[in-house]
Amino acid sequence: MKWITTVLAIAGLAFSGWKAFEALEAKSAQKEAVNLIAPIVAYRDIYESGRSREANDLLLRAVALLIKAENEGGDPREILRVAERINNTPVNYSDLLTDSMLRNIKIARELKLDTPANLELMSEGKSPIVGSGPYTGEKIEVDHIVPRSLAPDLDNLLINLEMMPMTLNRRKSNKVTERAAAMAKRFYEAGVMTPDSFERVMKAKS
Repeated sequence: MKWITTVLAIAGLAFSGWKAFEALEAKSAQKEAVNLIAPIVAYRDIYESGRSREANDLLLRAVALLIKAENEGGDPREILRVAERINNTPVNYSDLLTDSMLRNIKIARELKLDTPANLELMSEGKSPIVGSGPYTGEKIEVDHIVPRSLAPDLDNLLINLEMMPMTLNRRKSNKVTERAAAMAKRFYEAGVMTPDSFERVMKAKS
């Protein structure tokens, strides 16, 4: 009977050791993810670069990094929180950025963009291929939620970008949907959208 107790005790210690090792690995993966993603989501660098559409590639790269980190036990929300703190990101933009990244991770998961092959493409800033649903086989495009033609000041901001199957993106065109108008209101109230752009969007909606 004594040997059974000893075996169980050893097994318990081994299990505890394994869990501690897993936690250490997850913490290491999370730290690495923070270091990699902080320069990607540094909004001042993107916004002030003057290079149109640069944020499209950065969105794909950021989503790939966050998914990989999550697969290894990391917490995307916490990774973003720390990265935003490193970048001294203003709170009004930080909340919008976190929401945007988590929303795009959800989209990626639902459309099966999280396969190794797709993650490799996104890591290089290239379009992944939809792996699930009615748009299977289509390339993903990066869409501006609020049309850039109406709000050029949002052109290069990650908060205004969303991954979308090519057919849906082309069908949407420059229409101002109810959702786009609601997002524009959030951007305007957060101080990241100019009054002129907000007025144009509201007029286009009506």
